[in-house]
Order: sequence, then structure tokens, then C-alpha cells
Amino acid sequence: MSNNKKLKIQNNIVKRMIKEVEYYKKETDYNKKRIEEMEKLEKDFYDIKKQTEIYEESLMMINDSEKRLKKRRNELEELLNKIHEDENLDLTLFSESMKLLG
Repeated sequence: MSNNKKLKIQNNIVKRMIKEVEYYKKETDYNKKRIEEMEKLEKDFYDIKKQTEIYEESLMMINDSEKRLKKRRNELEELLNKIHEDENLDLTLFSESMKLLG
């Protein structure tokens, strides 16, 4: 497989992981607001407890996703270190990779 193709795949993986982390952060914010609203409206304790569990799961997913993102960024950095001297390397892909690492 060409270095450009490997780099493109790694870039797309990192992009997807960034989106995943952002999604879980939004979900966590939404769930927190929902709990606050339920408490304000004095909803049933059981319902609030269940929503709190969902919120806590979202927090765990953020941590897990951030760990996986870090791992993928490290893999991208390792790949860049291996292929940076390739004369056929697409500079646009290389530049994109550097932005994803930054």
C-alpha cells in the first residue's frame, strides 16, 4: 500500500475519532441539562436516577474516546515519522496530518 494511501486512512481515522469525542461531549451536555430540567420539574426520583446513569455513561465514553483518539494520533505521528522523506508524499495530506496532530 502506498504511503499516501496509508496517510489518508490514518487522517480519516483521526477525523472520525475527533467527531466521536465531540459527539459524546454534546450528548453529555444534553443529558446534564435534561437532569437539571427534571429536577426543576420535580420528576420522579427513579427517572432522574436513570437519566443520571445515562449521563455518567456518557462521561465514561468521553474518557474512552479521548484515550482512543490519543492512541490514533500517536499512530499518525509514527507514520509521519516513517514516511516524511518519501518524495511521492502528497503535501496536502501531509499538511492535513500536521493540523490533526496540532
